[in-house]
Amino acid sequence: WIKLFNYFNNIRPDIIFIHNYQLIPAIIYKLIFSKKLIYIDHWNANTQKLKKNFIALFIKFFIEKIIVLNKDNYNFYKNKIKINKSKIFLVPNGIDTKYYLNNSIKKRNKIFKIGMATRLDGIEKIPDLVFEALNTDLLKKYKINFYLAGDGKRRNFIKEKIKNYNLKNSCTLNGYLKENDLKNWYKNLDLYVHPTLGEAMSISILQAMSMNLPILASNVSGVNNIIGKKKYLGMLFENNEMTDTLFQKT
Repeated sequence: WIKLFNYFNNIRPDIIFIHNYQLIPAIIYKLIFSKKLIYIDHWNANTQKLKKNFIALFIKFFIEKIIVLNKDNYNFYKNKIKINKSKIFLVPNGIDTKYYLNNSIKKRNKIFKIGMATRLDGIEKIPDLVFEALNTDLLKKYKINFYLAGDGKRRNFIKEKIKNYNLKNSCTLNGYLKENDLKNWYKNLDLYVHPTLGEAMSISILQAMSMNLPILASNVSGVNNIIGKKKYLGMLFENNEMTDTLFQKT
């Protein structure tokens, strides 16, 4: 906090954009120098509720403008936290669809390749569900490989999960991928899966959609506003029913 405050003090910004972290030093800087703060909310309103409610109180009294990525988060600040709607702006995520473009026709392979791209940090993303599904008798008889792109604090935990489920030969941790490598990673997949407890708005899902991949994703806030609305935009599953849904899609 002290290091960040000193950084603000040295460059003296008139406006600070905050992305879900380091809220306190930014507020202290605002109060001392009468500057403006804009908060960009990347959390889903329905996950980590205690933490989000606590932070929302600071946002209500110290933030000039709030940018949210989905309607649920907009309603959270407007209806629950009682923030004036003139301070809240709904700005969905976007991607470069010209870059994430795949016109090639994928050849059928003996191995069905599924993948998920995510940060391995927070508790919201639950690739564990894929491991559980692949370990069931229903799916063991199929040749399915799971590729997980991304890195973070939970990487070792995920590695241990793969080991415990005896899935070393069918699950690959690809780690952090640069944009061109990520694009090629998508091209290698037959199906994109995204088990999660909630999203603000998933960039990975948007990238997979742009790459013309079929998508299976959790029926949760921040996902069901873009997936499942029409048949060609993917299929939703309840988190306790992933095995059956994956079996149907496979």
